[in-house]
Amino acid sequence: MFIYLFICLLFGGFAIANPYITIKAGNKYIKPYFFCILIFTIFLIVAFRKCGFDYDNYLYWFNSLQSDTWRNNATTMGIEIGYAWINNVVGNYRTLLIVMAALTIGIYSAFIYEKSPYPFISLYLLLSVFLYPTLMGQYRQGAAIAFFLLALLYRKNRILFFTIIVCGSFIHVSILITLVALFIPDKLWTKKLFMTIIVIALFCNVGGYEIFMNMIDSMPDFVATKLNVYQKAEQGTVLGFNLAMLLRLIIFLIFYKERYCISQYKDGTFYLNLYFVSLFVYLGFGFLPQLGGRGSIYFYFMELILAAMIIKRGRQNSFFYLIFFLFVGMYRQISFFSVWYEDYIPYKSELLFVEGL
Repeated sequence: MFIYLFICLLFGGFAIANPYITIKAGNKYIKPYFFCILIFTIFLIVAFRKCGFDYDNYLYWFNSLQSDTWRNNATTMGIEIGYAWINNVVGNYRTLLIVMAALTIGIYSAFIYEKSPYPFISLYLLLSVFLYPTLMGQYRQGAAIAFFLLALLYRKNRILFFTIIVCGSFIHVSILITLVALFIPDKLWTKKLFMTIIVIALFCNVGGYEIFMNMIDSMPDFVATKLNVYQKAEQGTVLGFNLAMLLRLIIFLIFYKERYCISQYKDGTFYLNLYFVSLFVYLGFGFLPQLGGRGSIYFYFMELILAAMIIKRGRQNSFFYLIFFLFVGMYRQISFFSVWYEDYIPYKSELLFVEGL
């Protein structure tokens, strides 16, 4: 447990000090120096772990993909061919974790450093939603999120954006939902349109299950198989207006209130529209939680950037926003570990000096 407390305090401390490090530090190398230290810390924790939910499942998959029949095994287990190929090539499970950690954390950090005015604050918010559940859990989708972020850096080139997303689908097919970003405008949607979309999402949540289930058979076999697995595992479970959704909605309203501040940044209003898409997907496809959760998390990443934007430009509210997001990040971490305690505590690592912390 100590390692998680240390990470929370370390990243939280840098988040609080971020305005000083960014603006007042005379040495231009100070910010990237500390940023690299934090990124390397995350890399060590993720790449050399021996814990996290799905850790054993991914190990089982890895062993199943070492034979000459790895393609057939991948198809049988519903594993994307690109991820299966990486498993077969690397030859060692620890090497696989290191490669995946380097890929995802490298792209995450590059995107945050380029797009976030306060990157240390963004890194702190990364912990509860993307570090522990994704990079140390369902890291295939974590890698797919990295492909999406990479595509966003080149979104003006629609062909390149499309190509990167398709490549990412060989790691996790859920990334294909992000193709909707090609149709999201740079100009902020109107309040009326936001309200209309929320109403549509509510109707989908309540009455979309049967319609969607009837459409599954017309989808590609690989996608249909995955959706049928999700449907059988989560039948009767619905994501409605729960606490997580309420918190996301509150945060969106804060972002909308500060939309002028956000508009001062390149792609700011585009990211705000994307963040709203995460609300629509999470609520609208709540009748199938795996689809709602997995589909929305790509666009949800924008919260890390938007939060830093309003803290930077929020004028008299900057300190309030900083404290608010510090508490949000802490609350999410506590909530996460209270549910997944057995999978993460104690922290286990190949690095013997942190074993069992």
